Amino acid sequence: MELSESRGVRVCHWVWMPNHYHLLAEGGFNAVMSMVSSMQQRYAQYHHARHATTGKFWQGRFGSKPVEMGRYLRDCGLYIERNPVRAGLAEFAWDFPWSSAGFYVMGRKDGLTRENTHLFPSEITAEHRREYRRALGSGESDEAMRLAMGKTAIGSPEFLAGFHQVHGRPKKTRGRPGTEFMCK
Repeated sequence: MELSESRGVRVCHWVWMPNHYHLLAEGGFNAVMSMVSSMQQRYAQYHHARHATTGKFWQGRFGSKPVEMGRYLRDCGLYIERNPVRAGLAEFAWDFPWSSAGFYVMGRKDGLTRENTHLFPSEITAEHRREYRRALGSGESDEAMRLAMGKTAIGSPEFLAGFHQVHGRPKKTRGRPGTEFMCK
């Protein structure tokens, strides 16, 4: 949490899997990139010290995609938190201990998740938790999000067209200005 707060980044949805992780964070691109870089460096050092290993730890580079507010933001969070269920690591996403799903469904504080204020009001009620649990358990958005993950941004055709109009055709994006939701 100190990494995200010190950089002005809100981590709203996340999952740490055995061989990868996903974050849905709100903040400027450079702030998110700085947080992720520090997090990956710290974890690699921890892993190497604990397991007496050396060498390159992370495969590939940090990648991010802007996410449109509304339905796409919600669906991206659900998709991220359902990773352990799709991988057979948990029967229910909220039972997986290394995920934000427990925060939204059970109210479990994890020290990292900051409430997604774009999806929930100032306080998450029992009814909000039930609805989120239903959506998380249904997997209703999995196929749409799986297809969206292959694109340069996650959102409606209008959002994608606007994004490409402002930022140009897809390239390896670095240093995008502004505050936006990004999915890693």
